[in-house]
Amino acid sequence: MTWRGDTLNEMLDAAKRDYGETEALVTSRERLTYAELHERVREFARGLLALGVRPGDRVGVLISNRVEWFIATYAAEHVGATMVGLNTWYKTDELRYALRQADVSTLITLDSFLGNDFVEMLTDIDPAIASGEIHNINSTELPVLQNLVVVGEAPAWAHGWTDVVTKAEEVSLERLDAITESVSPTDEAYILFSSGTTGRPKPIVLEHDGLVTNPRSIGSRIGIEDGDRFWLGLPLFFSFAACNESITAFSHGATLVVQEQFDAREAVELIQEEACSVLYGMGNMFKQMENLDVNLQQALDSVRVGLVVGPRPVRRRLEEEHGVERALHGYGLTEVSAICAITHHNSPKAPRRNTVGRPLANVDIRIKDPETGVEVAPGEEGEICIRSRAMFRKYLKRPDKTREAIDDDGYLKTGDIGWLDADGRLVFEGRIKDMIKTGGINVSPQEVERVISQHPDVDEVSVVGLPDDEKDEIVGAVVKPVAGRSLTEDEVVSFCVEQMADYKVPAKVAIRQSEFPRTDTGKIRKVSLRESLVEEAERDT
Repeated sequence: MTWRGDTLNEMLDAAKRDYGETEALVTSRERLTYAELHERVREFARGLLALGVRPGDRVGVLISNRVEWFIATYAAEHVGATMVGLNTWYKTDELRYALRQADVSTLITLDSFLGNDFVEMLTDIDPAIASGEIHNINSTELPVLQNLVVVGEAPAWAHGWTDVVTKAEEVSLERLDAITESVSPTDEAYILFSSGTTGRPKPIVLEHDGLVTNPRSIGSRIGIEDGDRFWLGLPLFFSFAACNESITAFSHGATLVVQEQFDAREAVELIQEEACSVLYGMGNMFKQMENLDVNLQQALDSVRVGLVVGPRPVRRRLEEEHGVERALHGYGLTEVSAICAITHHNSPKAPRRNTVGRPLANVDIRIKDPETGVEVAPGEEGEICIRSRAMFRKYLKRPDKTREAIDDDGYLKTGDIGWLDADGRLVFEGRIKDMIKTGGINVSPQEVERVISQHPDVDEVSVVGLPDDEKDEIVGAVVKPVAGRSLTEDEVVSFCVEQMADYKVPAKVAIRQSEFPRTDTGKIRKVSLRESLVEEAERDT
């Protein structure tokens, strides 16, 4: 492919030109080639123009993993608008907050999904919406909102999806082309929300150039080949899916096999039926697949590479027990368009298992002392700081937060601890706020987790700091054994004693057979684990 475009629109144009008859999307409802997707996007874009959507507008997309998500998103980009990715798990207050924060003027939504009636949510936010006119939504709660487009059953005061498609006839292709060609690489493309683990989610503004830059080096890093078929089971409001997997596939002419809602059994069947060769996912998704009564090695026979954000044991088992040629690891955050470092598909086993790889071609990673901001030597721990073409523009309406996040040299201060090895590979050690200080010495939970995860009987581990009268904090570990295997606290401690300095060895170990508590995005709720360990310690005393 000879693509050198710097906007999402140029990327899709190139994919249509070079891979027109290749399947772009496979869903449970329909299959589209790149030529068909391109045509549907341009048609819907003309419909949006007929509704009055203009360059600079914010178009909210509240749709599950369906063809309509891609059409709505790329149509918004074609008319110079910004796509605002909205979480289909939202409840009413969360939806109100996101729509107001992002100043959404046109909302494209499913009528309902997973028990959430989004049309009803809107009238709960402001009952006056239901008494408005189709061309004049008059809401004091959502004063910027002008248009509502519903996929499914649309109320009288909203546009149906097919109504917008029909309105495309009112706008010429020449008008659309003129607007699309005026879109700049530095224009806003996406607004996605942070996970909000420390407060209200922050709206993160990403530009076209950043979104189309990363896939260029991601492709060679993970070893994309002609004819690859990507399984996409992550929700498209995750940056890992919206910024990374989907754009990487499209920019290389690959096929996206899309699962609307993750279900482990359905995922395994879909991967096998569609002969998927590339998998993206979180560790807990693959663990759910392992718990099925199926032969995973046989089911994943077509899979060549997986990009797995999850524990080392899961990645090891994918390779050694389930036949995946390469299970890669990566590091990133939404502020850098999801991914900024990935292990190489040809890397030796040790760095592939123990690091998150080298920075991507457009990325500069420095490790700095979190207190002084001075860069530290290779091999020394510090705060991971990133500068990249794919870096976010700002936190919308949060100028103070934006200034706090960027240092004087233009590097994003991630709040994460890590170090670079002699070959420039990044090792992620955890969040600064999660660092354990025992007897005045810092201990990285990630480092202890990495050691414990090497035990053959360990399925998953989470390490936290526990209060202690003598040392302020001690190291605590919650360990889940591999199904069908026994493991004791003493065995874990003995294994650690052989592998690390005494002050890093867990003083408290709890063996759990149940799954760890997790956030909606699959992250382990360490606060909950810490509280349960403290309660156990109090009962023991």
